[in-house]
Amino acid sequence: MTENPPTKKLNQKIRVVLVDDDSDITTVLKELLELNNISVVGIGSNGMDAIELYQYHRPDVIITDLIMPQFDGFFAVREIKNFEANSKIIVYSGSESVNVSLLKRQGVSAIIQKPYQIDRLLNAINETLGINVVRLHR
Repeated sequence: MTENPPTKKLNQKIRVVLVDDDSDITTVLKELLELNNISVVGIGSNGMDAIELYQYHRPDVIITDLIMPQFDGFFAVREIKNFEANSKIIVYSGSESVNVSLLKRQGVSAIIQKPYQIDRLLNAINETLGINVVRLHR
């Protein structure tokens, strides 16, 4: 018997974990995402937080910075993918030298350059989840 993958209902909020060592960024992103009917279920500041929050919350998608002190986003991506190969991960970075092909090989769903734009992030969430329930509210 083949099971169909779970689908998001139109009234069901997308659940997201945010990870960035800059609390100003996570505060702004959280507000913008919640204005667009996306539930931020956890916020972390390094790669270890990302792993723990992912395992605890099992979000629809995790959004993480790459360059962070202690455990970085590269570490988080690798460990989350080892834990759950089908995890959906969006990374963003201000670095121009990000190795896009390496990140794609590791299973990253989308890569966004800083400074981020909420339209790009919402589009990345839609594409990553294969749904179109996120609507930009300004």
